[in-house]
Amino acid sequence: MTTYIPMGRIQSLFTLGLGILLIAAGGWSGSAIGHENHRHQDDKTSQHDPGTLSFVQLQEEVSRLPYLSATDAELDRLREVLEQANTSGEDESVKRLYLLARLQQHQHDFQAAQNSLTKALELAPHDASLLLLSASVANNLGEHEQALSACRQLIGQTGNSLIAACVTDTRMQMQPDNLPELYQSLLRTISLSPVADTGQQYWISQILAELALGLDKPDAAMSHLDESKLAGAPVSYVALWADVQFALKNHQQVLDRLTALTASKSPINDALLLRLAMAERFTQAGQQWLEAMQARISQRSAEHNYAHAAEMAKFYLYVDPDPQQAAYWARLNAEHAKSATDMALLNKAKLQVVP
Repeated sequence: MTTYIPMGRIQSLFTLGLGILLIAAGGWSGSAIGHENHRHQDDKTSQHDPGTLSFVQLQEEVSRLPYLSATDAELDRLREVLEQANTSGEDESVKRLYLLARLQQHQHDFQAAQNSLTKALELAPHDASLLLLSASVANNLGEHEQALSACRQLIGQTGNSLIAACVTDTRMQMQPDNLPELYQSLLRTISLSPVADTGQQYWISQILAELALGLDKPDAAMSHLDESKLAGAPVSYVALWADVQFALKNHQQVLDRLTALTASKSPINDALLLRLAMAERFTQAGQQWLEAMQARISQRSAEHNYAHAAEMAKFYLYVDPDPQQAAYWARLNAEHAKSATDMALLNKAKLQVVP
């Protein structure tokens, strides 16, 4: 099984000129981060019903999640098939549980993802992909000590850079005052043990960029991201690129680049739609993306779909200020997602509400 790279989370540090704001779109932390080696331009899931796909094809569908905007109905159907899939042998059972956990994490059903991983790890306790995904999901749930434990179990199972990235991804949430040391330590490890896998490179680049942005060094953050790779990058990478450009006040560049990248996307991922609306506001370029985001929020509300609650909260914080709505969506998000960035978002939203 290809090593999972947490990319399920879209977690970035965003500067509005008033200090560093934590922006978490929830979800993965690395490939899987999966948080996959398909491209951002592949924005459609298979046109076939998942129930007709082979196990290998199901794996391909899940591997595409960080790169596309599947509808909720498509994701629900894929999950149903994975939950009911018949497997032959222990190895295939582990793979099924791993794929199911990745999909559950993508849907922000973190407790279900953790339950699936617990079952898988009982069968394959030393599997590097399971351990990386387990660390990522534990961080989603705010269980950082458990995440560190999973990272440590990777020793001897995978390369030093992935282990260091796993530990750093966790410690940066546990020790926000220790970002300089974490940043330099990860840089040293990567220089001594570079990775060749594209998915791993995306993940580690994101962690380094987030650390640099957290240190209020947006130029250094941008040095870890490659704009020429955006068309083939996971959504989390593209969103972080936009956040760094916002910190550099390159608002028009974000608007132009994301407009081009999403021109053929339907639906546009919530994280990218939010950043389009932000760029539009900063450049005073009209209300196209503002109205699109408002329509998306109405859709999420009508469907009682709260997996994207963090994006809704950030919309009401940074694009169309409404303290009550921001606090409402941030609280909904915190019911399921409890990472440090989710808690920071909740606290930020609460501060906007006048007692």
